[in-house]
Amino acid sequence: MVFDAGDRVRVLDATGAAVFEVAVGSPTTECRAAGISPSGKLLALYRVSRGRVYGHADAMHDDTNLVEVWDVDAGTLRTTIALADMLSAVGVDPADGSLLVTREYAQGPVAYDLATGAEQWRFDDPWRTDRLAEAHAWEFSPDGSLLAVGRASTALYDAATRTEIPLAEPGGYQVPRVRFSADGALLASAEHGACVVRRVR
Repeated sequence: MVFDAGDRVRVLDATGAAVFEVAVGSPTTECRAAGISPSGKLLALYRVSRGRVYGHADAMHDDTNLVEVWDVDAGTLRTTIALADMLSAVGVDPADGSLLVTREYAQGPVAYDLATGAEQWRFDDPWRTDRLAEAHAWEFSPDGSLLAVGRASTALYDAATRTEIPLAEPGGYQVPRVRFSADGALLASAEHGACVVRRVR
């Protein structure tokens, strides 16, 4: 997935050829986040009014704050999910059944059912009732069984139950990136200017 020339978001295949593209230009909205599903079948695009984000007078009449989910193979819009809170990141789970978002100010993640738009689950802050848990990054393992979240430290969860799996010396500070190896056995995270790799299987 690339943000290409002009107002286009393109999905490329392994050779670099475009297999899908969509225009995101608008007089009053911006595309501020995007994510492609692990399967490569779905593309999530977050669109929000400039009036909401910046208070621009020419866009104050526009209250857009939504995620579009596109079917890459069919080239069609699969669903649109309107949201109350602004976002900083969007993505899709490995089963192509849930939209995951990070709310602004590094909160989440939160999952929504792609079929109904209903919230499925969230990570609440364990100490505060006015916000969600800290989340600077997240990623599922390739088989969908694990979910890694970059918080103040690296956190690992059973994806089905969201039960935390303890990590030895989780370390970190505002972990901005987490990444699984192709076989799901290793988890890499950015911590204090270093890349830390842990075996999780």
